[in-house]
Amino acid sequence: MRVTIAGFLTDYKGRVLLQQPEPGRLSPVAASLESGVLPADTLAGAFRTATALVVWPVRLVGVYFIARGGGELVLTYRCTLRGGELQPPPEQPPAAFFDTTPRPHGLSAAHARQLDDALGHIGGPAIVARLGGGLWPGLRRPKKSQAAGALDWAVTARLIVGGGHGQVAWTRGEAAEPWRLPSAAVRPGEAPWATAERLRRTLQLDRNGHRPVPRLIALATDRPALTFVFAAELYEPPFPQDLGDRLGFAAPDRVDARFEAADRALAAELLTAPDMTLVRLEV
Repeated sequence: MRVTIAGFLTDYKGRVLLQQPEPGRLSPVAASLESGVLPADTLAGAFRTATALVVWPVRLVGVYFIARGGGELVLTYRCTLRGGELQPPPEQPPAAFFDTTPRPHGLSAAHARQLDDALGHIGGPAIVARLGGGLWPGLRRPKKSQAAGALDWAVTARLIVGGGHGQVAWTRGEAAEPWRLPSAAVRPGEAPWATAERLRRTLQLDRNGHRPVPRLIALATDRPALTFVFAAELYEPPFPQDLGDRLGFAAPDRVDARFEAADRALAAELLTAPDMTLVRLEV
């Protein structure tokens, strides 16, 4: 799966910075995600290369899925200006600040949706949505990717289902295996949140709870691999508090060595973490 990062930068007048890759078409600054690099760092570098501005992506506001060609994820950030003068180099598309009311003419419907989400996001987890294709047909790929083609990211979805009283759902394949958080590989053409929903249905945890929201995106440091961790809360636990053979609920801070240590730590962290989508590198 391909992964792209896009950013919307607004100035002190509330105008948004957009590029004009071709006459009559506008788009946000974007770049392909590089392996082992935080998305915010890659996006800040893309802004510097394309506009000479010093920009910092402050908040992940949206994650979008495009089903074409095996799938593409677009991580969209709201950005703030730190310095510099807007001076796109000759080899880069022209760029300028545009008023946002009404929306700038030349944005595709998908880019307009992203802009609306970015401007309207006031906090909390990132918005997730499915978009039409063809957002960046001429997107410049990072130099590392140009040599070997665009990176093909392996994407996994993990699920933290809260059952009340600080408990979360745990699964295991066989009795001798450790208890783990539910997880599954994202299939070609499938959005990560659709994978999380598939997990909920498989485990019969989708009957009386909230839909999963993204709480963490973890990037491997040594390979192009992404893990999305989603959280969902049940209105009423459908299982007793005791663990069954393959599925049950237990509080991550009250479990023993039968539970995967990394999963225990992750569940305990996200149960008390701020209500937002964290993004980080993990070994």
